[in-house]
Amino acid sequence: MSILLSVFLLVLSSYVFGYLAKRIGIPVVVGQVIGGIFIAGTSLRPLVFAATNMQVVDFLASVGAVLLFFFVGLEINTSNAKKNLSESIYVSVFNTGV
Repeated sequence: MSILLSVFLLVLSSYVFGYLAKRIGIPVVVGQVIGGIFIAGTSLRPLVFAATNMQVVDFLASVGAVLLFFFVGLEINTSNAKKNLSESIYVSVFNTGV
C-alpha cells in the first residue's frame, strides 16, 4: 500500500471517530485516539503499518503529539487550573503510572 493511501486511511479514521465522539458528547481527541486504536487493532494494521510506511507514520505521530500538546496548552485557563490543582495532580500522577 502506498504511503499516501496509508496516511489517508489514518486521517479518515481520525475524522470519522472524532465526529462520532463529538456526536456522543465526548471530546473529539478521545474519538481520534480510539480511531487510531481501531486501525492498529484490526486487519488493516498490516496494510497501514507496513515496514515501508512505518517511518512516515511514526514521524507524523510524533508531530501530531507535539501539536496536540501545543493546542492543549493554548486552551488551558490558569484560573480554572488553580481551582482544580489537587484533582489535576491526581489525574497526572495516575496517567503517568498507567
